[in-house]
Amino acid sequence: RCIQILSPTECVPIDILPRILSFANLRDRLSLRACSRAMEQAISQSELCLLGEECENISFYGLTVCIGTGLRLSHGKGNANGGLDEIVRLRKRLFQRAIVRSVLIDRVDLNRIPMDFIENFIEGCIFRDLSISVLGEEYNE
Repeated sequence: RCIQILSPTECVPIDILPRILSFANLRDRLSLRACSRAMEQAISQSELCLLGEECENISFYGLTVCIGTGLRLSHGKGNANGGLDEIVRLRKRLFQRAIVRSVLIDRVDLNRIPMDFIENFIEGCIFRDLSISVLGEEYNE
């Protein structure tokens, strides 16, 4: 079985496409999503492998999420929950799960960034190390 990528004559075997996409960087993933509906769906269901990249981490710094060195997602100071939902939505459009060396959670204010958001973002991701540091302010659960 093949998946049609750009035109009726250009097909890729469906079992090979996920392996190919796992090595596509984030910029390429954005470009490929724009090619066709089939690529859009394939990208959102693919794995993202950051091992061997310059930065092999998913990092949470304050109000910003960094995926490797290729993508930085921030939410505004307005509607925090809406901004966080948008970040998770964008992540789900770019990969189903990521394979990374570590997840770094640094200087996160858990009063503004709920732990549920972090859990939803890294859901299904494979990582070896997890590092968490929160701001020294009082945390109200």
